Amino acid sequence: MGEILIMWRIFFLSIVATLLVACGGGGSGSNSAPTPNSPQNQAPTGSLTGGNTLTSGSSIILQLQASDEDGEVIDITWSVEGPLTIDASTDAFIQVRADTVSANTSATVIALLRDDDDDTTSLRHTLTVTPISTDAPTVNAGTDQQVEETATFTLQGTATATGGNTIRRLQWTQLEGPAATVDGASDQNLLTATAPQVDSDTDLVFELEAEDSAGNLGRDPVTVTVTNTVNNPLPLVDAGADQTATSGDEVMLSGSASDDGAIASVLWEVTSGPAVTFQPESDLDTRFTAPQVSEETSLVLTLTATDDLGAQASDTVTITLLPLPDNSAPTVDGAYADPGVATSGESIQLIGEASDLEGDALMYVWTQLDNGAPTLAIANAGEATASVTLPELNMSTTFAFRFTASDGARDAHRDISLQGTPTTQPSPSVLECLFRPLQSGCPLAILGNLLNPDSLSACFSNPDSPSCPFSGLASLDEDLAHCFKNPADDGCTSLLGKITDPLYVLETLPPQAPANTCTPAFDERTFEQYIGVLHAHTGYSDGALNSRPADVFARVKAQGLDFTGITDHSDNVRLPLTVTGDCFSKDFFQCLIADDDVPFDSFRKWDATAEQADAASDESYTAFRGFEWTSDRFGHINLFFGDNVINAKTGPGYAVSMGLFWQWFSYPAQFGGGDDALLVFNHPGREDAIEGIVEPLGGDPAYTFNDFRYVAAADRRVVGLEVFGKGSEYDSGGPGGSWLSYALDKGWHVGAAGSEDHHDTEWGDPDLPKTVLVARSRSRDDLREAMQARRFYAVAQFYNGLRMTFTVDDSPMGSRLRRPAGSQLPLSASLTRDGGDFIGVVEVVTRNNTVVATLTGSHVETLVPVTDEESYYFLRVRDPQTGRPVAFSSPVWVMPGANALPICESIL
Repeated sequence: MGEILIMWRIFFLSIVATLLVACGGGGSGSNSAPTPNSPQNQAPTGSLTGGNTLTSGSSIILQLQASDEDGEVIDITWSVEGPLTIDASTDAFIQVRADTVSANTSATVIALLRDDDDDTTSLRHTLTVTPISTDAPTVNAGTDQQVEETATFTLQGTATATGGNTIRRLQWTQLEGPAATVDGASDQNLLTATAPQVDSDTDLVFELEAEDSAGNLGRDPVTVTVTNTVNNPLPLVDAGADQTATSGDEVMLSGSASDDGAIASVLWEVTSGPAVTFQPESDLDTRFTAPQVSEETSLVLTLTATDDLGAQASDTVTITLLPLPDNSAPTVDGAYADPGVATSGESIQLIGEASDLEGDALMYVWTQLDNGAPTLAIANAGEATASVTLPELNMSTTFAFRFTASDGARDAHRDISLQGTPTTQPSPSVLECLFRPLQSGCPLAILGNLLNPDSLSACFSNPDSPSCPFSGLASLDEDLAHCFKNPADDGCTSLLGKITDPLYVLETLPPQAPANTCTPAFDERTFEQYIGVLHAHTGYSDGALNSRPADVFARVKAQGLDFTGITDHSDNVRLPLTVTGDCFSKDFFQCLIADDDVPFDSFRKWDATAEQADAASDESYTAFRGFEWTSDRFGHINLFFGDNVINAKTGPGYAVSMGLFWQWFSYPAQFGGGDDALLVFNHPGREDAIEGIVEPLGGDPAYTFNDFRYVAAADRRVVGLEVFGKGSEYDSGGPGGSWLSYALDKGWHVGAAGSEDHHDTEWGDPDLPKTVLVARSRSRDDLREAMQARRFYAVAQFYNGLRMTFTVDDSPMGSRLRRPAGSQLPLSASLTRDGGDFIGVVEVVTRNNTVVATLTGSHVETLVPVTDEESYYFLRVRDPQTGRPVAFSSPVWVMPGANALPICESIL
């Protein structure tokens, strides 16, 4: 074992040197070999910040800052001591709730940090939990006053909470006397009002009420005496006789008002009881419909008359309301959040719809249900349409709301949910990477666990241990893990030698978790289907002469499509030329400048494409930039949404391995890499010039993307594979009859894309295939999210009107479901074409292109099993008249396990 460790230590040092070179690093000019340095590991450090006092039943959030000078913090374990309960926690914060206590009690929140060398640090934050005070707030409404009638006066009160509580609400209310006219708010400590006219000196009694955070109420009255100084008798008012009415009856009111001068206006109001609508409210004679009540209820109405000098007088009438025996409850016709999936800082509408069989006027209220999520302020909570704004989210959070509609006697409600998703942290800047080169998102982050050769021995005892610098590789390669434990076994020498290959390390260690570690968020009500063009060419590469991306966008938009992803070949992106067969003709000189509309753009094609995409995009259409990486040996690849471009002809397009391409794809975009792009494999199997020659000798190992060799580091952003292109269907030409199934069996998590791959000027025509994205909106960010979620499907040429829905266990295509092994999950699919039902032959396809069910109809259902390993199900739809495939869905992935996968973060 000692000789093996020495051998691997030498191999390890060579890996580090090679990786530093591969990542752009360098060395000194000295020819002498450096001596390995093994400094003592530094334990992780950090801090917990937040409040120090917590009242029973309330919660608090503590923020955590953690770092490790010579490595990284790989695990954070939270715990509490004392009367605390953990509500939620992440690697950045913890939310704890105080249990009930009868006296001040000490409690502690503990964060245990563990670094990549298994050293730990314990951080402790002490809190004092205080009991809930039952003492009412101390309220002082101020001193009594005397004012003249029609004068403006101000009341100033104070309120103080006790026992550690805080004042939550203040409210002024007039208890006695003719109504004063309030000017401004009545829920502050100051109240400004205008005294009414009176016949004699009259007391107005006001009360200030205060509520504290424990719900305790305190009150104090104050009296304002209004003196009679204006020689103007008050009007004489009679609201009429009391009445009795049954819910739903029309109630007629007839009041009277007289004055020594003239009556300027009258007004009917509800003093107590359910709300009613007066028709009209400003006439002496009016009417209203008796509202629904569940029991006998008194409705007190006030008629107020104002004379020509501003004096007011009032009278009341009581209507006794009787319940309607057969009153029906309202019906909630719909309730939903729009959008149903949102992220930090976004505003969301809460939309409710309700009706009533008797036609009663309805009252609405939105409330948030307590499911542990942060409390949100609901704007317009008493309306059918309300709104909320999400706070900063550190974890996936489901918010629950209730929409209630009431007719006054009976009510109905519906509960809805809103899925809040956190956003990924922005990539560190170049300067941040300079000072902390091993942090996530920096070029050397991959080396963070590989810089301590002395820890290599841990791999031979437990390759899954965080102390093993190759634990990440071992977790992805069972054979490699076995050989670490049993290095003398047959074949292990060559297998362990793989870790001396830097491309293997770079391809296998993912900077982002693979796609099957989370499932995308989705809301069936608010997500819609958008059809558009992926894969189009112009004169910026080898498309039609004198065409530019703006021409594609204008034509596709004019045909009513929703989006276009332009993908000119990157081969001549930095050359001003058009390269096409037409150039070897009389049109030769037209090829010398690709863009004759804006010739200068021929020299800046990449930037010009982005500008033209921005200019073409609006609320009804979105254009976005991509490019086609064109290797005549590996195959062609489309990359979308990235900031940078790479050329296969001047890069690794003809090597034996695609490792250098994958290295660029995983390299940070701020350093020129492609880690911000999404990738689609194009027309697999078509680039076969070398394969056709060497196939008798065993074939070309580079053919079809290194035989679709799986690269874990790339999996999260390798999203699709073309199944239709130009005027043909590609998929059935693959091994076993399906390229899509073949790539999925290799481990890739790819969806089915339809490709125009058009090089002429008929972009967007119905005789070219299309891709349909199921997205929150047609904004660029939402279309990108739909592609990364694999929430899309392909439709064939002449079938652009075909639409599909496909779910497994009520989850849409692109979902990754973890369910108990042996479960049977419901699969459902619906097909329409040009607005009507489409009868299709639906094949349910799983591993090895196995068709587990063939169903015919416009709506089909079946059950599919959860097996002992990760599997997938996608749909291949055939036209029953021709037998040809006309649509492919993206898969739903299914894996065994007891708990569902977490929701994926949003990427902005």
